Amino acid sequence: MHTNCSQDSFDFGTAEGRQVVGAFDGGQITSHAGGLLLGASNRAIRLIERLAHCFQDGRDPDALLHTVPTLLGQRIFGIALGYEDLNDHDQLRHDPVLQVLTGKLTARRSNCAALAGKSTLNRLEHAAKVEIILRADSGFARDDLMAWCEDNGVDYIFGLARNERLVKAIRRELALACRESRRTKQAARRFKILEDWETRESWSLPRRVIAKAEWTQGEANPRFLVTSLNWTDDARYLYEDLYCARGDMENRIKECQSDMFAGRTSAASLQANQLRLWLAAFAYVLLCALRRIGLTGTAMAKATCGTIRLKLLKIGALVVTSVRRIKIAMASSCPYQAVFAHAHDRLCNAAR
Repeated sequence: MHTNCSQDSFDFGTAEGRQVVGAFDGGQITSHAGGLLLGASNRAIRLIERLAHCFQDGRDPDALLHTVPTLLGQRIFGIALGYEDLNDHDQLRHDPVLQVLTGKLTARRSNCAALAGKSTLNRLEHAAKVEIILRADSGFARDDLMAWCEDNGVDYIFGLARNERLVKAIRRELALACRESRRTKQAARRFKILEDWETRESWSLPRRVIAKAEWTQGEANPRFLVTSLNWTDDARYLYEDLYCARGDMENRIKECQSDMFAGRTSAASLQANQLRLWLAAFAYVLLCALRRIGLTGTAMAKATCGTIRLKLLKIGALVVTSVRRIKIAMASSCPYQAVFAHAHDRLCNAAR
């Protein structure tokens, strides 16, 4: 017979003549006790408090059930604990450790949970106004994409394939770079902004081009960008710091994508998906703070976020609430108790 997943209890046979049954009726029990270290990490770097100042809350303060810091904390802590879906929060809002982490133990209305459900969190995502800068290689430098960005308030910085006209426009800069390279025996580069650059046929309007005139290994190596960014005339910054910021960051991006679900961009609007990406990034920052501050000197000092979550955050505990305190009794068999204690001490010292 097919077992209904909503049944009250589950039969697991017998052990030494005793019937073994299970049910989801344990009450105040959590599987996220190790997440308390995330709260300590947040206090050490004040991440959520600083992030909340980036939001403008136009809601009526007297009608609020959940403040922006609470909503952001719930979402970021949830992602860090492994829950990328908004749907998960219809149950997670009852989790006692998540309530402790967000500092919200009781609801303002008797018929509501202390924390927000999926619908409220969804409104947070879709209510954000955000600045987006799209960075891509030269294969994306097409007039239709750039025109869409310009029409929709999205800034961009794209690689731009070189041609004879572009190279000719930086002939002087290449000559200077060549002279310096021959003198120093090192690669040399110059930068130039080509304002209102026009193509012969492919672009519908003039655009800003950033040129790098580089001489390396005895030959010219010119490179070009096209961008909508006009708030700085520092061509070197736009090229080196904004466009070419790579290196180990690509590994960190992969970690954020795999462990923090940064690829989960299934919302209907670009703005909501951008905020989801930011929330995943901030959850990653929080776990990095735990690793950088709390886990230095331990076997987990270089562990991935996924490993830290599995071994240190997913700790079962019984939660007992009294008038004066909330006791979170963690599993006595946890094999990482010493690491937990070490991290707790370092994070508390950092927050002082």
